[in-house]
Amino acid sequence: MNPLAALLHPRRSLRARFALLIGGSGIALALLSAGLVEHTQRAQLTTQHGQAMRREALLLARTLDNALRQRLQQLQDTATHPLLASGLVEPGDARLLLENLRSQQPALAWLAIVDPRGQVQVATNALLEGQDLAAEPWFAPARQSPYIGARRPAGPLTAQLGLVDGRAPALIDLAVPLVDMKGRASGVLVARLRWDWLDALFQGLQPADDALPGSQRLVLGRDGRVLLGAAPWLDRTLPVDLARLPAPGVLDWPGEGAHLTAWVHDSGAPDRGFRTAIGPGADLTVLVRQPTNLAFGDVRELQRRLLWLGILGTLAFIALSIWMAGRVARPIRELSAAALRVVRDEPPAFASIAPRRADEVAEVARALQTLHAELSRRLAEQQHAQAQLRELNAHLEQRVAARTAELSAANAELDAFAYAVSHDLRAPLRAMSGFSQALLEDHGPALDANAREDIDQIIKASARMGELIEGLLTLSRSVRGSLGATEVDLSALAATAVADLRRAEPQRTVAVAIAPGLRASGDRRMLAAVLANLLGNAWKYTAGRPDARIALDQRQIDGEAWFCVQDNGVGFDMAHAGRLFKVFARLHRHDEFPGLGIGLATVQRIIRRHGGRIVAESAVGAGACFRFTLAERPTVLPPESEIA
Repeated sequence: MNPLAALLHPRRSLRARFALLIGGSGIALALLSAGLVEHTQRAQLTTQHGQAMRREALLLARTLDNALRQRLQQLQDTATHPLLASGLVEPGDARLLLENLRSQQPALAWLAIVDPRGQVQVATNALLEGQDLAAEPWFAPARQSPYIGARRPAGPLTAQLGLVDGRAPALIDLAVPLVDMKGRASGVLVARLRWDWLDALFQGLQPADDALPGSQRLVLGRDGRVLLGAAPWLDRTLPVDLARLPAPGVLDWPGEGAHLTAWVHDSGAPDRGFRTAIGPGADLTVLVRQPTNLAFGDVRELQRRLLWLGILGTLAFIALSIWMAGRVARPIRELSAAALRVVRDEPPAFASIAPRRADEVAEVARALQTLHAELSRRLAEQQHAQAQLRELNAHLEQRVAARTAELSAANAELDAFAYAVSHDLRAPLRAMSGFSQALLEDHGPALDANAREDIDQIIKASARMGELIEGLLTLSRSVRGSLGATEVDLSALAATAVADLRRAEPQRTVAVAIAPGLRASGDRRMLAAVLANLLGNAWKYTAGRPDARIALDQRQIDGEAWFCVQDNGVGFDMAHAGRLFKVFARLHRHDEFPGLGIGLATVQRIIRRHGGRIVAESAVGAGACFRFTLAERPTVLPPESEIA
């Protein structure tokens, strides 16, 4: 790696690390500050502009509502005219009264008197007279109270009013009930207001462009359709749900993006005097919206400025950090060079660094100097110690050799003892047993009963002595010789042992359950002896059970794999469990269950040689469970450990 790359690599250069840390912190701080300012300013502008937009919407709604209600009030005054209230007016006089009102209010395009059945009795310019208007949306409500309708086409009045931009003009229905002097309903006075008059009033109420640049105002009627506003919006419903925006805020308009939006609904509540007289108003909803890029343009400009200031400040801090890192790294390089001299077995210069400084670097230099002196002292001590260790190892090797020779001699003596037991003791026993048997055969009739019984006891004792000798030899073989370490099929060995037991006592019926696939690593001959002894004990001690059961399986206990031989035999008292695995120790009388007391001792020594453990669990009359573990790779223990 070239020097420039090493200087810029954060893991190799302290300067680069300082620059990365401070630069990253500066950028993060700049972004955080810009984001926080943008969030705060945006919230403030949302509140300020939103409230201003809401006030404008409220003013516009009330102005339009007042204009409509004034025309409705004029219609109401005409309806209460004595000439109409008398019920005796001639059609000509009534038409003249309506024409005078239309001339005073050019915004009223057409007026008419409709009887209770819905037929037009009198109308300006005699238009629609005689027609049935009972199906009009204004007729039924207007018989009860004053009515202001929605925007609608001129329809049959188009011919009189003419086209506007090539289309039929739009009108608004105004209607009030007619009541005679006796208070009886006599019909409806209806008028149709020119839409262009209301639209001109709406356009005249638009604020200056610099108040809310790019803003747009929409007026909705009680049916949710746009009454006033830009031409593309007229007679359309809004694509947004205003109920989701109870206060001024940002609303996403499909196809147009986010807009700062505020709206009010003027239900025409009687909060002013004339409203009480004529009932509800136009029930208008006025909405004012402004694109967020215009509403929050100043905020974004401020955010950009803050970001640029943050970047410039970060660059300045990076330059400062590089300079500071160089100042800090110089004494560290000196300490590193001194440490490398120690590695090359050269005298270090720690002592020359400390007097030139009075800061933490001087403390580190003094500490390294002390450490170097202490390490030198300990290294020297470690070299008297290594010599002693070599001498001790040589002495230990001599002791191990002597001990090995002693063990070899002891093993030879044990082999000699086994040979003597096998050959020297068996011959006298065979002679005792043979001569006793011959004495019975040759002189049995001449002997009395006591003599014959004594000779029988000699024969039985000789046989038992032979069994004891065979047991001792078996026990000796279990702890002698090499230990195999192959994979052994315990299920197959157990099946062989059970087959031998059944052949020896074919008259017995014992239910034996051997789990398949039980495998372990060890000496096949010795593990066969383990299973033969354990299964043989289970077979023996279930002799008095008509429903005798023996099972061999594997269980997980406290995270260890245990092989378990369980029976439902006579069991034993756990208070005497400590004697189970001792040579010649028995928990039952010989006349109850024959045996030598060597089998379990042999089993325990074989299990130990395999690096495992064996435990017994039982209760009197409730059977017994012998379970043992085996190491994955059995280790041969010294003969002394096994004999002990």
